[in-house]
Amino acid sequence: MSYVFTFGKYKNLSVDDIFEKDPNYLNWMYSRTSAEENPHLFNSLEAKLRDKNTIYINFGRYKGKSIHHVMKRDKSYIIWLRGNEYVRNNMRELYNMACTLDLD
Repeated sequence: MSYVFTFGKYKNLSVDDIFEKDPNYLNWMYSRTSAEENPHLFNSLEAKLRDKNTIYINFGRYKGKSIHHVMKRDKSYIIWLRGNEYVRNNMRELYNMACTLDLD
């Protein structure tokens, strides 16, 4: 079970819930949490954010969102990523992930 926040703007929400709403907040929290200070929170954040199958978009309107999050909401953006020459040439990991997603 993922950690449930007992403080802050997302009080009473789980890491999984916050991930869907605001993954940038989790990245921020992860950078400020230590395993010694709060092991349950740290482990939940690490498990969610360090998933090998997740790639985060680091530019544009979906900055900070996972490619899977974007795919669920805006398949046309994934199609755009696939056809974008800059992404293909300079963001190979993102491009490859976009190409492997099933949009049906």
